Amino acid sequence: MAAFIIYIIRWGVVLTLLYSLYGLLLRRETLHGFNRGVLLLILLASMLLPLCRMETSEPNYISQGRQMLESQIVLEEPLVADGTDDETKGTPVAALVAAAYAVGLAACWLRYLWLLASLLLIIRRGRRADIEGVPRQVHVITHPDINTPSSWMHWIILNPADVNTRAVVNHELAHIRLRHSWDMLLCEFTCRMLWFVPFVWMLRQDLRDVHEYQADRCVLASGITDEEYQLLLIRKATGKGLLPVVNAFNQSSIKRRFKMMYAKPSRRWMALKAVYLLPLCALALLAFATPRLDQTIVKAAKQVESSFERPEPTPPPPAAAPAAAAQLPKREVQSTAPSEKPTVTLAQGNYPKAIVRRDEKANLTQDPQFPGGMPALRTYVQQHIARALAEGAPVAGKRAYVQFRIGKDGTIDDIAMIKGDEDTYTEAVKIVEQMPRWTPARKDGELVDAYFVLTLDFSNK
Repeated sequence: MAAFIIYIIRWGVVLTLLYSLYGLLLRRETLHGFNRGVLLLILLASMLLPLCRMETSEPNYISQGRQMLESQIVLEEPLVADGTDDETKGTPVAALVAAAYAVGLAACWLRYLWLLASLLLIIRRGRRADIEGVPRQVHVITHPDINTPSSWMHWIILNPADVNTRAVVNHELAHIRLRHSWDMLLCEFTCRMLWFVPFVWMLRQDLRDVHEYQADRCVLASGITDEEYQLLLIRKATGKGLLPVVNAFNQSSIKRRFKMMYAKPSRRWMALKAVYLLPLCALALLAFATPRLDQTIVKAAKQVESSFERPEPTPPPPAAAPAAAAQLPKREVQSTAPSEKPTVTLAQGNYPKAIVRRDEKANLTQDPQFPGGMPALRTYVQQHIARALAEGAPVAGKRAYVQFRIGKDGTIDDIAMIKGDEDTYTEAVKIVEQMPRWTPARKDGELVDAYFVLTLDFSNK
């Protein structure tokens, strides 16, 4: 569900980005067919661009910010403190967002389906009319409850009084011939899926206006005078119909349609204004790009992940503790009493030395989680390692194991090294301190502090 919420948010952001300059650059131009194509391109591109998967050799600040924002808004589970030592996990943000979105989505789709069902009922109950000049595949339906002439797919729906009004029939025939109903199906689908985005409703109105401009131009080209047609528009301006479903005769603002009839034709080179879509599409792809992970880092991260997913074996008897500890390279075993936990610590280095509690994870019922899970943690580590190497930090070719504690509030402290040197410790501190708040560990339903071991491979292979 979280992935779907992320896609919907990306869809809305891209549509807002692509549509933002349409009103400023193209809305007033008389290139109606071109404007229609631009609006349809915006609808399709905003739907498809978030699905594109592109990898970059180097991380970029746009994608990094996008990843962090999505983790914080959708994937992170916030904590609620009541001022005492007892802390409980609050309702996940993703669940709240999904619930609100689902309610709005259901309301919008129910209204649309109700109007569509009403339209189909009118078509079924209406009377067929034969009008000279109307193609055979177009069906004219008359119904006394229809005040505004309208069309949908290959049906023209009229009031019986408008059957002999040639301008009205030509207008609706133009909608059918230009296949405007298919445009509106795509637009209405987008409006319902992105009901919370104001710009999608503005785009729908602009697309309707373009449809009306094209139909008006076809009517005027058929020989009807401007004055006669404008008077007809004024008479029909007060009618009501199934506007969200059909192309209606008076759907667009009368003032805008009159103004467009007398507007000076735009020059063809004005279409070059639509070039603004190219850099905006590139910006969207850049924002959704993910850095190509170094195979060494992927392998190391998988090793760390698999080590935490393996069930912890039963602690061996005290006599076997030194042999188990010897499996970790270059570490000295501390003698422990039978009642103490077996621990391993470093023998040298001028930096904080970590004490690895080998049986700590066995006591947890839920591990601490980085926002977005292990894939997000791998990407985060890759980006910061690339940054350290680009800045010339003296860590190239080195590997380090750093341990830190995730508190009950998800914050990080007690950063120490298991294996590495002072240079890698310095970079490890930078990487760990900039991490977002984690989802803390749980033990028997209670939030607890927990340690996490992170592998940092600066080999850049």
